[in-house]
Amino acid sequence: MVVTHVTKSGKGLITKNIQIYNINTLDQLNEWCERASSSDFLSVDTEFKWEKTYWPQLCLIQVATPDSVALVDPLSKMDLQPLSSLVTNSARLQIFHAAQQDLEVFELAGFENFTNLFDCQIAAALIGLGEQLGYGALVSKLLNIDLDKSQTRTDWTTRPLSAAQTDYAVNDVRYLKELYELMEQELTNLGRYQWLQEDCGRLHSAVSLQKRCFTAWTKVKGFTSLRDEHLGNLASLANWRERLAQEKDLPRNWVLQDSQLIELACHKPSDFRRLAKLLPGREAFLRQHGSSLIDAMTVDAANDWSDLSKPVALGSEERKWIKSKKVVIKERAQELNLIPSILCSSSDLTSIARGEIPARLSSGWRTQFLDGVLD
Repeated sequence: MVVTHVTKSGKGLITKNIQIYNINTLDQLNEWCERASSSDFLSVDTEFKWEKTYWPQLCLIQVATPDSVALVDPLSKMDLQPLSSLVTNSARLQIFHAAQQDLEVFELAGFENFTNLFDCQIAAALIGLGEQLGYGALVSKLLNIDLDKSQTRTDWTTRPLSAAQTDYAVNDVRYLKELYELMEQELTNLGRYQWLQEDCGRLHSAVSLQKRCFTAWTKVKGFTSLRDEHLGNLASLANWRERLAQEKDLPRNWVLQDSQLIELACHKPSDFRRLAKLLPGREAFLRQHGSSLIDAMTVDAANDWSDLSKPVALGSEERKWIKSKKVVIKERAQELNLIPSILCSSSDLTSIARGEIPARLSSGWRTQFLDGVLD
């Protein structure tokens, strides 16, 4: 359908005629993809639901060309391969805003990698507009257009979509090309377009599911309070919880809370009676999973947890070093009109103080401005 899309801006009302396609069949998808294949860019966004599941539930995919927006419905269970082939084709530019989670959702949905990507949030940071600037704020700042964000917390599994949801979804991709054109020109003028490409390239370094399970213990709140001899127990338990959460598609804290993992790691119950005492009210859960939970607290032949250790506490000399480097980095960042954390963050400095070089500082554009600074 053709709609007259009206958006309020600081200069009044902007009226644009946009062809909106609500796509929920494979025939509709093939037809739109064929039409869109002549475009040299695509603006892309997703809407997903993640509150009650381990895996994000992809609910809507928005893709825009200069004169149309496709609202593709993954809940219809149609084959999305035609869309994957279209949007991941390196022959055309793929424009996103804050792409990391979208890319993870696309990967889980079976899409190929996006290899010609422009992330407007990263671009905004590199031209000095601030770090992690939201889409609405960026549209307002650069285009003087005020977007209605009242549907941010809406339920995207509802069908049919309401008029407000449709308008919100269309807006999320409608202005990405305009943002791209403005920021691409500024990046080129500043000689920073390659910086953008480097930082966007790092968005694809997704953590494998196996590694996610193996390192799950480091995400458990309170793990630093454990004695070193209990870390192996925690690692086994967190690994077990992660795999069960994936299998059952449940938030990990719905399986076991972090505080419960800490308690189990400290006491390592070896029978159901002790286990039930530490997990009161979880009788049904223990009947189903208690045996494998106890097994997880025994020696895990598949993984060697013996060399686990908590992050080394920084001494006074390391803290002094970090403090002095922050001053220098702030000066360098000001010269570049960047937020200091974009050049080198506090967590980057902490890692370096512990002998670990973050990947983004080991090569690429930042090294030329940090050469000699981090010694």
